[in-house]
Amino acid sequence: MGRSPSKIRYNVYFDYMKETSNFVDKIIREEINKYKDLSNLETLLEKAFHNRLSSKERTIPKLRSLALRLAYEIVGGKEWEKIAPACAAVELLDTSHYVCDDIFDTVIEDETKRNNLIIISHILYSLGQKLLYSLQRDFLQEKILKVIKESNRLHINIHKGFYSENFILGKISMKHIWERTKNYTFWDSLMLIGGILGGGNKEQLNSLKMFGENIGIAYTLANDACDFGKNCEDIKKGKITFPVYFALKNAEENDLLLISKKLGKWDCPKEELREIILAVIRSGAINYTRELATYYANKAITYLDIFEDSKIKTLLIYTTRIVHHNKWYSKLENLSKSIVIQDKIKDKLRKELKGSPFETNIENEIEKWQKKYWSGLIQ
Repeated sequence: MGRSPSKIRYNVYFDYMKETSNFVDKIIREEINKYKDLSNLETLLEKAFHNRLSSKERTIPKLRSLALRLAYEIVGGKEWEKIAPACAAVELLDTSHYVCDDIFDTVIEDETKRNNLIIISHILYSLGQKLLYSLQRDFLQEKILKVIKESNRLHINIHKGFYSENFILGKISMKHIWERTKNYTFWDSLMLIGGILGGGNKEQLNSLKMFGENIGIAYTLANDACDFGKNCEDIKKGKITFPVYFALKNAEENDLLLISKKLGKWDCPKEELREIILAVIRSGAINYTRELATYYANKAITYLDIFEDSKIKTLLIYTTRIVHHNKWYSKLENLSKSIVIQDKIKDKLRKELKGSPFETNIENEIEKWQKKYWSGLIQ
C-alpha cells in the first residue's frame, strides 16, 4: 500500500537498532541503579519499563532512540555516543508518560500503588531532564537550552493529549479526535533534538520537524487501528480514537448499537469483543485509518528530499515501515478477507439448508457455525 521505504538489507537496520538500544539501555540502567538504596524503588522504576530494557540475553528495540540518532547523523553529527544521554532521556520521558497513561486509564483502588505510580512518573521525567543537562560536557550551552526547550514542548503536548483524550471520553468530535492524534505525536521533537545537537541549519531542522510531525501522526493512526488486532483496549477504556470515531459514524445500525453499548466496558466477554472487532472492520474504519496513516507516512518521506541519498537517509525512511507492514495489520487483513468468505458461505448454507429439516431454523444453524468459524480466527 502506498509508497514503500527505500530498499535496505533487513539486518543492516536492526544491527543499527541493536547497537543504539544496547548503549542507551546501559545508561538508563545506570540511572535507575542509583536508587537501589531506597526500599523497592529501583524495582518499581524497572517495572515501569514493562520489560522494555535490554539485557545480555536480549536486545529490546528502541525506535525513538534510533530516530533521534539518525536525525543527528543526517545533518552531519559525528560520534553518536555523545548524544546517547539524549536518546536515553527521551526513553525516560516517554516511559514517564506511559506511567501517567496507566494512572488515567486504570481504576487503581490501592492508594499506595497509585501514589507510587505518580512518584515513579515524576522521577522518570526528572531523570530524563537530568540526562539532557549532562550534554553540557560535549555541547555548547546554546544548543542545550534549545534541546531543553524542545523537551518541555514535548512534555506539554503529551499532557495536552491526555487532556484531549479525557475530555472526549464518551463524546464524538473530530476536532478533539484530531487534537489528541496530533498531541500524541512527539516525533517532531525527537527529530528536532537530534538535528539541533547535530548542528543542522534552519532548512534541515524544518524538514526534520515536518518529517517527525507527519510520521508521528501516521504512527498514532496505525497504532489506533492495530489495537483492534491486539486486545481492543481502546474500546474497553472508552477511548474514541480515529477508527472508533469512523466506525461510530459509518457502521450500520446493528453494528453501531453493538459498538456503542460496549464502549468503556472493561468486563466485555471475549465473544463480544470478537463481534466488536468484526463490526469495526465492516464499517471500513480499519482500512480507512490505515490508508490515512500511509498517506501521512508517505508525506513524511517527502520532507527528507533535501538530504542527499545516504545510508542514514535510507535508515530514516525505513523507520516508517511499521506504518505499512506489521503483524497486527496482517491479522486484520485476514479477518477482512474472512468476512467476505463468511458471507459467501452463509449464502451457500442458506441454499443447502432450504428444504431440509433445518429449514425452519436456518439462521440459528448459521449462527452456531459462525461462532465456531470466528473462534478459530480471533484468539
